[in-house]
Amino acid sequence: MKKILFCLLTGLTTCLMLSCEGPSTYRSPETNIYSIAINRDTLEYGEILDTLYVGDTLRLGMVLNPYYNALREFEVEIDRNYLQDSIFAQSDYERYFDTQRSNPESGLYVFNPDSLVAGEAMAIPNAQFVALQPRNPASTRTPIRLILTSDLDVDNANPTVTSLSILIAEKDDAEKNDGDR
Repeated sequence: MKKILFCLLTGLTTCLMLSCEGPSTYRSPETNIYSIAINRDTLEYGEILDTLYVGDTLRLGMVLNPYYNALREFEVEIDRNYLQDSIFAQSDYERYFDTQRSNPESGLYVFNPDSLVAGEAMAIPNAQFVALQPRNPASTRTPIRLILTSDLDVDNANPTVTSLSILIAEKDDAEKNDGDR
């Protein structure tokens, strides 16, 4: 009788433990940047992203990782007076995003609920940002904010923001400074 009771309790405990959501399901989504290039020159690990010249293209390779949850929105916040962005290929945009609710011109991408399964990450191999004009004063940095939201329902864990900032300068300014050396 004790063996049967022990087996029942062990089985019940195992079922309860397996049905619980572990702490890993509460992990915030992340935007992981795995490569940075200016025009065709890849920055090496440890190099500092500092200045883009008007006409230069900043290229980012990144992964949107929801971990154990489903992606809901991706937003690119930039000042479009100074930077122009191109994040997704048209075919990816139409496949993964709700084209009625998304607005690429303002940087808002709303995922189709069934385009990726929960826990499936999305690679963005060639997000591009083209420098349009310098800021005034020239020492003012231009921010790039990448905001990722999943269906995680935990306070202060969603959305997550990855931020970069760069200087944008005229090519003539760089040539003048190089000539002074």
